[in-house]
Amino acid sequence: MSRILLLLLTALLLGACQEEPKAEPRRKAPLEVGKEVLATAEKTTVEAGPELSGSLEPRERAELRSELSGSVRDVRVDVGEQVKKHQLLVRIETSDLGEAYASAKAAVTAAERNRRLAQRDLERTRRLLTAGAVPSRDLDAAENALKSAESQVESARSRRATAAKQLDRTTVRSPIDGTVSARPAHEGDVVSPGSPLVTVIDPSSLRLRASVPSDALPDIDVGTPVRFRVRGHPHETYDGKIQRIAPTVNPVTRQLDILATLPNPNGKLLSGLYAEGRVASKERQAVVVPASAVIREGAGESALRVVEGKVERVQIETGVRDGQRVEVDTGLEPGDRVLIGPARDIAPGRRIRVTDR
Repeated sequence: MSRILLLLLTALLLGACQEEPKAEPRRKAPLEVGKEVLATAEKTTVEAGPELSGSLEPRERAELRSELSGSVRDVRVDVGEQVKKHQLLVRIETSDLGEAYASAKAAVTAAERNRRLAQRDLERTRRLLTAGAVPSRDLDAAENALKSAESQVESARSRRATAAKQLDRTTVRSPIDGTVSARPAHEGDVVSPGSPLVTVIDPSSLRLRASVPSDALPDIDVGTPVRFRVRGHPHETYDGKIQRIAPTVNPVTRQLDILATLPNPNGKLLSGLYAEGRVASKERQAVVVPASAVIREGAGESALRVVEGKVERVQIETGVRDGQRVEVDTGLEPGDRVLIGPARDIAPGRRIRVTDR
């Protein structure tokens, strides 16, 4: 009996010393993500012409300056206001010019009166000469007096025109239809010849002043289209045409300057905006993804591809950037789904589930 009890106790002790079986590790639940963090690689046409960068400027710009010394009076416009051609913008007050014009005007009146008197005197002398009442030398004198009076009239009118022209310089008018972009002049300012008063631009038609690499010269010509984006509207593409090409290359930067014209009927584009794009001289078919799908680490590039709900990192090589899209030369195929934006922080190997949130 005691032997049986001993065997039972031994068995119990051995069973207690055995390790409990390990529980199977729990599988991590898929990470739920919105469909907006996924993009699909697609094959499409991309611009492959030379890159360009530059700034927008108005095609027509009038920087109006004072032509004389005086005080600013009667400022009629402010920045942002639309103006018409010949519209009065600013008046400069100067008493000397007003007095000079009044004097010249009075001189014309006096000279014309003297001419009328000389004309009547000549007619009277002719009648008297016919009647034999005066000698012929009196007729010569009357004719000379009329010629002198007529000369004085012409001289007075010339002085009046000069004074009027000077007086007209006291009124500053817009030479174009446009918008006031700057108005440094203020009421009461004392100005001298050359002082800036008002700047008017025509925003309905802009031009892009840009530069391209000098080795792109074979790909550009007057009339070649350009496509670009601006900092203020990064998701919109704008078109223009090359109007002028600089005759020389910048010896320091090895860049070639170009001017491209573009319409701006709704005034959405503003002068001074920075622009980046390409000369649309070449196109090719390529696989593209959003630029926000590319991960740059040192000299390498990669993307996070989603295959059957699992995230995997793939090395890629990119080509041209066409706006917000990037050409992918190797690593991705049309139809591949990739993570974009902040979703690029998801660790490779993680499983995800796309929701409609």
